[in-house]
Amino acid sequence: MNLQSVFEKIRNKDIKLLLSATITPLFTPTLSFAKLEKFVDPLPIPHVARPTTYGGSHYQITMEETAQKLHRNLLRLMFY
Repeated sequence: MNLQSVFEKIRNKDIKLLLSATITPLFTPTLSFAKLEKFVDPLPIPHVARPTTYGGSHYQITMEETAQKLHRNLLRLMFY
């Protein structure tokens, strides 16, 4: 076995390791939105906005962080 063949084996092994570390995770199966069953959860109904001033021309609406499930098969996500 000469030095060039040893180098080729090491290089091929390194390329295979590099490919398995970088490309494989890109193609691993994940939960597909196309496979989620549709219309299984009730829609959230927001509260009715009420004016904060007399006469109803001004509304004060605060934006706050909340967690909500979008589908029964998905984890809770944070939203604003």
